[in-house]
Amino acid sequence: MTAKQPIPGILPDRVREALEETLLPWNLEIGGKHWKIKLDGRLVGVLPKSKKMHDASGRPIKNTIAQIRRTAKEIRGSP
Repeated sequence: MTAKQPIPGILPDRVREALEETLLPWNLEIGGKHWKIKLDGRLVGVLPKSKKMHDASGRPIKNTIAQIRRTAKEIRGSP
């Protein structure tokens, strides 16, 4: 899947928006218990399919967004 293809109901909106902000190609691989998120061919992180992703702290989503931004900086060579 690429940033131009909608993924309704699968990927949280905040994660999708973070991926789209990078302007880099990305895809989503659906595994048994997790979604594997790749940015420009690199594994950025994994999100659980379970309800843990939607816990009160929102920590899995926040961590994934941070990983996306960090990897995008590395790919671009930005400090």
